[in-house]
Amino acid sequence: MKKHLAEVRKIFAGHICGHLRRRTPQVDKKVYRLCVVIVLILCLGGCLGCGAGGRDFVTERQVATIKEGIIQEYPALLDKSLSDFEKTNLLRDWAYANSVGGGSTFDEHYDWSRSLAQNFVTLTKDFQDLNLSALCGGFAAYCALVYDAFGYEAISFDSGFADNNGATHVVTLCKIWDGEEKWILQDPTFNRAYVDADGVPLDIYEIMTLLKNGQDSQIHYSFGSTAGRYCLYNSLPSNAVLEDPTTISPGTLDYYPCLLGEVKEFGERYGILYDMRQPDVFQIQIQDTLENHLSALGYPPKADYLYLFPLGLYIGNVSDPTTMLEELQAFAVE
Repeated sequence: MKKHLAEVRKIFAGHICGHLRRRTPQVDKKVYRLCVVIVLILCLGGCLGCGAGGRDFVTERQVATIKEGIIQEYPALLDKSLSDFEKTNLLRDWAYANSVGGGSTFDEHYDWSRSLAQNFVTLTKDFQDLNLSALCGGFAAYCALVYDAFGYEAISFDSGFADNNGATHVVTLCKIWDGEEKWILQDPTFNRAYVDADGVPLDIYEIMTLLKNGQDSQIHYSFGSTAGRYCLYNSLPSNAVLEDPTTISPGTLDYYPCLLGEVKEFGERYGILYDMRQPDVFQIQIQDTLENHLSALGYPPKADYLYLFPLGLYIGNVSDPTTMLEELQAFAVE
């Protein structure tokens, strides 16, 4: 046994174990350098793995910076006495004002291979640089990413009739605590939430129940405080003035009242600030479609009845969107 141990010691002589028995300043320096190299390799390996299984510290810092900016605009978000509903209203308000309307290029900028946080950072910059414009689907998805950044469970929710002559609308479903868990509807396209006559937020299932019972008059809108959202045009619309929305040609962004004095040039495009908080504009835009579809099914031709026809749950942090969609669809026809 002793002979065997002696042979083992001989094998390691001159290597690290041997050096530890015969330390000199030169050896200490070599060992120190070796340790530094090993630590750097381990750190580099960890950083390279951030995108797969580790933490993405770069994106975390970028998200934190954006959140700091949002909180500076809405310091009430730090008020512990503020309810979840009030906070999600403020976050929807910010998402509304900091997204850009126009022809939708959202699908060109959203990358399914990226994390929600990475998409949040990228889309925020693209909106700020006016490289990205969206319609209701993009607005709802972006709002869900804002909620995700602040720790809320949320997802974009599409409903309506998906044929060529149909009408759909996409909003954001967000889970809050309001004495109980509620999946509320937040609509970042029109900067509004759905509430009862007392201003209490309505759960999606409560909304569906009211609609199935023909009690749409009990569904009310709570609009945000921010009036304007920029919409981009390649040429300046001829009727870029404040008008009654019912007098403007349907099917165009001009259907929404402009805010006078807010037309700006962005390179070769024009940005016009619109107030999208109009309770009846969307209704007027799709009235013919609603008459054809909803009336044939025995429902009043009102846009809110689109929520009885869930189509999809797309972008958000819900763990099982397929099951959730199936539950919504089943509830709608009960």
